[in-house]
Amino acid sequence: MNEQCDAEMAPVPGGGTVVRAYTPYEVIAINLRVDGRAYRAVAMAPYDHPDGRRAYRLCLWPALPDGARTCWYWWDEQAMTRRDLRP
Repeated sequence: MNEQCDAEMAPVPGGGTVVRAYTPYEVIAINLRVDGRAYRAVAMAPYDHPDGRRAYRLCLWPALPDGARTCWYWWDEQAMTRRDLRP
């Protein structure tokens, strides 16, 4: 993850977009930065945009300054890294 790069919010999927929610057994943990602040997140669901990019609905900790805990973000290897939850 690039310490200078922030994650970019993605649009909420529109009608006709296939969104598959992850089960509690499919835990994808992610570290990311939003407005220069580090967050931990768990991916709740992905969708593929027609332009080839993938967006993830993330549950963030701590909450964003406006109190929101979940948002859609474009996957970006410069702004995010996956965490390994195994001991």
